[in-house]
Amino acid sequence: MPLEDGDVPSSVARLISLEYDRACGIARLSQPSAKFQEGWGTPGSTLEGVFFRKAMLETLLDVDREARVLLSSYPPLKPHKTAEGHLKALEALINLQEPSCLQKYNVLIEQARHAANEPNEFEYEECDRLAKYIITVLRFVSESSQGAPTQTRFERSGGEGQ
Repeated sequence: MPLEDGDVPSSVARLISLEYDRACGIARLSQPSAKFQEGWGTPGSTLEGVFFRKAMLETLLDVDREARVLLSSYPPLKPHKTAEGHLKALEALINLQEPSCLQKYNVLIEQARHAANEPNEFEYEECDRLAKYIITVLRFVSESSQGAPTQTRFERSGGEGQ
């Protein structure tokens, strides 16, 4: 690389300068201009850096892990099986408070697995909410079956036990 004007002939120095400018221009134009990438959290938000498809599929692993805490002999999660099919034995518990919770969760997981379009922020948040609900139900049942003391709604609100 020439450092001074006399290191190479002026025509070569001009050519190097033009090529350098061209490379800088190409690099500048190739930078993303929008702050939105389909399937990813918006920069600056709480979901920045979250790849929705992967995060949604990871919720199924969390739900499966919690199902194994409840039932240690629960069958393993198979890649070709739907979330609804995998959790069929626990469906009555999961859908008790929120009917069709498992079906909604299954639809979102299947979309994350197979859809051509990337999931959006709303779908991710709904999937995350349903997964947290399912995990909460499974933990509650697990704690109840192990004889752990559970508080009633009245006790949690600070009321007297009488």
